[in-house]
Formats: sequence, C-alpha cells, structure tokens
Amino acid sequence: MAEHLRQIVNKQISDHYLGPSIQNELINLLGSKVCNEIKLRVKTSEYFLILLDGIPDNGHDEQLTLTLRIVDITDKAAARIEEYFVTFVHITSKTGLSLTKELKHQINI
Repeated sequence: MAEHLRQIVNKQISDHYLGPSIQNELINLLGSKVCNEIKLRVKTSEYFLILLDGIPDNGHDEQLTLTLRIVDITDKAAARIEEYFVTFVHITSKTGLSLTKELKHQINI
C-alpha cells in the first residue's frame, strides 16, 4: 500500500481508487451484496428470527438494531444457528405500529 501511495504522489500512476467517492461507492456495492446474500439465506432457511432492540445512542436519541438469526439445516446432522447484524435505525416512536412499519421498510416487504 505504501508503494502504491508513493507512486500516486510521484505521478507515476494516474488512476487510483483511493478517492472518497470511489471508496463510498465500493462500500455501498459491497454492503448491498452482503445484504442481498443475507436476504437470500433468510428466504431459503426453514426457520428464522427477527431481533429488534432499541437502545439510546450518544445523543440520547433512540436507535433500533435489526438482527436476523437463521437456522441452517443444510447438513441435517449438524444444524447451525447463524446471526447477522443488518443495520442501526434511528426511530422517533416505540409503538408496535411504528416499529412494524420500520421493520417492513428495512426488509423491503
């Protein structure tokens, strides 16, 4: 990495992928790919669980953590429980209706 940075600074190479817009695009693409893989695993699993947990952040605003847990039984002899953190969501209301709406929005129902 140090050599790559040296070449950029010395103008030995002009194309690089270290700019903030490229980094953000790569992060978004990878995040989207990971989320799609998690959704596929949930859809193909026989059992899954949705975990919602509300916690205050540093500014004392309520945020919700969305975690999905699945039971992978592709190997009947050794079922595995897998847990995936999906996202943090800032919420303004803790009613069942508002949490359900936010959950539907996050998992695209």
